Amino acid sequence: MNPSTGTSDLWTLPTSIPGGPFEVDPTYLRTVIVRADADAGKSNPDGCVYPALAAAQLSWKLAPTHTGLAVSDHGTREHATGMTTMADGRPSTYTVARDDTLEAIESRFGITADDLDYLNPYNSAITTPTLKYGTVYNLSPADRGAPPS
Repeated sequence: MNPSTGTSDLWTLPTSIPGGPFEVDPTYLRTVIVRADADAGKSNPDGCVYPALAAAQLSWKLAPTHTGLAVSDHGTREHATGMTTMADGRPSTYTVARDDTLEAIESRFGITADDLDYLNPYNSAITTPTLKYGTVYNLSPADRGAPPS
């Protein structure tokens, strides 16, 4: 709330960036931090980073778009032989093995490319045809907004 005008201060998510982080569903964002200026995070002349002025948890008024997403591991297969971690009986992460392909990984877990992209909003590598050995993909809707490792 702006104390001088009595109105709420609003900002708009840049949804017009094709393939951008807000294009489909921004609900993975969990907090907002307000910094001193537009160059937030960059060092000022004395080498210090501009401090945060405020921070808050976000409470979304829109529902996540993939509410019914349930990921299951259907077992290793050709081009999807990487390591899976489990949490509460469900796949939590998948680590890419040599010669893995997106199509085989999607088949192994019964998900689409869109689902994998949704689960990994920080990972632009999902849209590239060649996977990088050792990349860890999130498979848990509950961990969607967790910082990338």
